[in-house]
Amino acid sequence: MLTRKVSVFLHATFHTQDRWQQPMKSVITIIFSLLIFVSCKQKDKIGIEFSDEYLSSHEWVIDSIYGSEEFIQDWIYFTPEKQFYRFSKYSKSYVIDSALTWKHNRILKDDSELFKIIALDSENIELRTFDKTYHAERWNTFDREDIELFIANNEYKLLINGKWKLDSTEIGKGGLPLSCDQIEKGSIFEFKENGRLEVFEKDSLNYCNKFSYSLFKKELSLRKSDMVMGFPIAELNNNKLTLISRYIPKTNYTEEMWEMKRRGFKLYLTRIEE
Repeated sequence: MLTRKVSVFLHATFHTQDRWQQPMKSVITIIFSLLIFVSCKQKDKIGIEFSDEYLSSHEWVIDSIYGSEEFIQDWIYFTPEKQFYRFSKYSKSYVIDSALTWKHNRILKDDSELFKIIALDSENIELRTFDKTYHAERWNTFDREDIELFIANNEYKLLINGKWKLDSTEIGKGGLPLSCDQIEKGSIFEFKENGRLEVFEKDSLNYCNKFSYSLFKKELSLRKSDMVMGFPIAELNNNKLTLISRYIPKTNYTEEMWEMKRRGFKLYLTRIEE
């Protein structure tokens, strides 16, 4: 009899626990759902309050895309007139976005939102789309001329992209600093869309040097480490590129060459159609 009573007691106890476990599971599920909902809402609201002047008083530089290893360095401008511009030195075109506007925490195209602006702190913001988040850092103060320079030089950036072959120079063999000593007829200059220039000596499959490049008021600037070299552009169109150089081969330091170096000599290139 005792055994039977114990058995009945245990059965009743477990049955009672089972009845309590069912609603408890439902409560736990609801709590977790609420936590996820609140977390998503907090994610949308993360950041600090900011004024329009906070954005428009400085230029900003996009330096990364969250979750991506893609190299990016884009200059962005929020003008006091509510225009938004985005430029890059490392793409086919300097101009990425130009016909856009902004209203406090949104960047718009024809009144449709392209980016949501989140201010993280006094120096950092995020631009969010439905599938990407861009990080940007606050840089220098700017004026309208900084924007106009990108726009004005975009024509030359679009034209110079591609491969060019050196047809002739005014001194026979020219040179470039840092390993390119035999720049002569047949040498190749390849301006890549990502802002890099690779220079190949005649009949060489390997470039003798690689530079980053930019264009400013019809002058080509090449950068390698902390060295910057300028080449005025005498002519640039769809088929012809003429550069003025002051770099002579190390083995040709004659008085005549020094004079050519002083006043500059021309490099004549034609586009290679691919």
